[in-house]
Amino acid sequence: FDRRRLGLLEKHKDYVERATDYKNKRNTIVSLKRKAAERNPDEFYFQMNSSKVTKGIHQNDTNRSIDEITLKRLKTQDMGYIAVKKSGDDSKIEQLKENLHLIGQPSLNTHKVFVDST
Repeated sequence: FDRRRLGLLEKHKDYVERATDYKNKRNTIVSLKRKAAERNPDEFYFQMNSSKVTKGIHQNDTNRSIDEITLKRLKTQDMGYIAVKKSGDDSKIEQLKENLHLIGQPSLNTHKVFVDST
């Protein structure tokens, strides 16, 4: 009897891997069926307004485009935000520069030593 025509024989570790994969898929299907059975039909999320199901596949409606007026307003708001942040950073830089005026200069020893000469 020629066994070569049957191909490679399945080893035990291959069987175990295939069996665990099958069990995991079966458990996933069972849990999904349980969730579907326990689902609340009155449940509502706001994202349901912007999504749809086509041919049984859930799709988010992310192809919403922004009109030019809104886009220009957003860009000007972004520029204003950047200008405000820049002015705040400039003032912080000025404050730090004011604190650096004594760095690099020789220290002024103003210690007074009192010697008791009694």
